[in-house]
Amino acid sequence: MRRSIGAALLVGALVGGCGTEPPCPECGVIVIASGADADALLPVFADGVGRTVSDQLFLKLADVGLAANTVGDSGFVPRLAESWAFEDDRTLAFRLRADARWH
Repeated sequence: MRRSIGAALLVGALVGGCGTEPPCPECGVIVIASGADADALLPVFADGVGRTVSDQLFLKLADVGLAANTVGDSGFVPRLAESWAFEDDRTLAFRLRADARWH
């Protein structure tokens, strides 16, 4: 009995807290349920659960396309970057979208 009342209150609080619109177009709520703690949330350091969570929080400059081809750059699709070009053997220059913001 207590469990069902507690569950009903929890569901009611979660549903009641959801509005029809976020306070701003870029704002929103993300709920991530996991069986373990994230080791880190910074994409550079994240692994396992942390990587799963950080992938939901941070956009990438480009991402691997559906073909999963990582040879060269033709298999990548733009995300925060509009385009990119190799300036030399060690330098890759990205042109960012006008609406891109620092995370």
